[in-house]
Amino acid sequence: AAAAKQRAAEEAAAAVAAAATDRWRAAAWAAAREQAAATAATKHVRTPRRPRRAQRLAKPGHDAPGVSRAQCKLVRQTSFAPCVLGRSFGCDPANGSMWVANCRGKFRCGSRPVHCGYPPGRSAYNCSCTHAKSMDLGLSSRAPLQRAVIIWAARGGGFDLSFMYKPVVDSLVGGFKAARSQPLIVQGYGVLYMESPELVTLRDGDIFVWIGPIGSDKPPWHALSTQGVRTVYFQTEPADGCLLARSAPRELWEFSWHNFDACAPRLPAGLTLRYVPLGFTAPSESEGRAVAAADAAALGPQTEADLLFFGFPFYKSGRKRCYARLQRVLGGRLNATWSVWSEDAFEAFWAGTGRWAAHLNLHKECGHAQSSHNPVVFRTSLLLSRGATVISERAYYKDEHEYAGLVTFGAVDALPSILEQRLIRGSTSDSTRPLQTNASVAALYARRFAPQRIFARARIYTDLLGTNASAPLTEAEGEGEPSGAWPRVRVGTRAL
Repeated sequence: AAAAKQRAAEEAAAAVAAAATDRWRAAAWAAAREQAAATAATKHVRTPRRPRRAQRLAKPGHDAPGVSRAQCKLVRQTSFAPCVLGRSFGCDPANGSMWVANCRGKFRCGSRPVHCGYPPGRSAYNCSCTHAKSMDLGLSSRAPLQRAVIIWAARGGGFDLSFMYKPVVDSLVGGFKAARSQPLIVQGYGVLYMESPELVTLRDGDIFVWIGPIGSDKPPWHALSTQGVRTVYFQTEPADGCLLARSAPRELWEFSWHNFDACAPRLPAGLTLRYVPLGFTAPSESEGRAVAAADAAALGPQTEADLLFFGFPFYKSGRKRCYARLQRVLGGRLNATWSVWSEDAFEAFWAGTGRWAAHLNLHKECGHAQSSHNPVVFRTSLLLSRGATVISERAYYKDEHEYAGLVTFGAVDALPSILEQRLIRGSTSDSTRPLQTNASVAALYARRFAPQRIFARARIYTDLLGTNASAPLTEAEGEGEPSGAWPRVRVGTRAL
């Protein structure tokens, strides 16, 4: 009876939706006929036949200011649903933007490329087609000798980079905030801002940091360097050399020893290379409230898996094959999530799922002969800051040394047995599933990877700011330091 009642409710809702759609289409058709009739009366032309369905569903306003309909084009579709001009994307003259509906990809709006439909999750988006956005850097209010630090990245490019790069941004902001000189720190996203005239106001001694390859050709690298600005490119990808993308900085910052050592022998003359890993960032207050609310409601874990891969494991690469190998052994005990693309989504994921399972790190080229040389990825920073249990495919030996006591490394086929060793188990008398987090892991990560410590070891305070940290690190903050004393800064002498 309950099922029949639910089916009846669903059928009634579908009927209401269908009726609303029919009314909207009828109104759109009537408006189209009225406009066509007016055009025929003024131009003495025959009223056109009933338009095709794509035309009937077209939204009003196809052209942005100075952009003709012919210039509003799809460059590359990244959504499963088709992108059809006039039906699922178009240009809007009212506000100088373009719109997409159930469509996502890269478009050309006039002469500019526009990534629209990100982050995934909504049915409709409006994206700016204007040329440049002004930046209010607040430089006019800074003290005469105060330095400015600009930390910037692209916003889209197929992903929500503001969330993907959040561990990097948090580490950099935390490190610069700890400087004794207290520089003005401005952080943001969007390639269009790179055309803002406000960048010209940066002066000798200021610092400009661009994160990641997408949009790396947009900053005015040479102009900033000419002004005396210390320009930095923070490299975000696994690399077997000096991967500068399309940037032209004075410094290259690498997040892993793998990348650092691969670049050091090839470092161009005059380019400074620094090892700047991702640091500890404390969970937000809103995340704490989400966890407390889940505990108060006694919701328990929202997953049956013992091991989670935080990302998309089915990409056409070695990772897909390694994931399949592990799944044949672990079955339903292994799962993955790739729908977390915002801070709010991560908070919900962590409260209901993430903290109840161990986490898996697999390289994109898992199983390849060189795979075990790859670095530990960004997502590890988010997890270790919360004390997560993390097991990983073998990595570059220096990276393994850096993460000793925090991540357990092993061959892919050995990971199921490592999982059995690392799982936190409850007592036999208690049926409640225990959390897979350890406060001592978070504490060790906070000490070893404190942003202030990372900056001090990379000589960022002394070399770029001419100062030290605002307060010296205490003995307790130095505990857990790996024994390796490898140089973390190199200056290139190799001619191009």
